[in-house]
Amino acid sequence: MLVKIKENALKNNIPIIQDEALAFIIDKIKINNIKTILEIGTAVGYSAISFAVNDILIDTIERENDLYEKAIDNIAIMNLEDKINIIYADALKYETDKKYDLIFID
Repeated sequence: MLVKIKENALKNNIPIIQDEALAFIIDKIKINNIKTILEIGTAVGYSAISFAVNDILIDTIERENDLYEKAIDNIAIMNLEDKINIIYADALKYETDKKYDLIFID
C-alpha cells in the first residue's frame, strides 16, 4: 500500500521525500534510537508512514486541507492512527511544549 501512496503522490505532483533521503533518515532514526518525531509538512503522509515502525511516535503538521484529509485517509488505511498524530495547522503558528528526538521539515 505504501507503494500506491507514493505512486499517487507522484502522479498528482505532490512533493514527497526522495528514496535516498528517506533511506538516510531511516538509518539515522535507527542509529540514534529516535522515538519521537515532529514532521513539518505532512503532504499525503508518505514520510510519516515510512517512519512509523516499532515504537516510534510521530506528530505531523499540515496546513493544506486537501493534503491533510488525504493524509488522514492514508494513515487510516495503514492502521497507524495510534502512531501518527496529524495536526491541521500552520507550522509557523503552531505551539507545543512537547520534546522531540527529531524534527523533520519535509
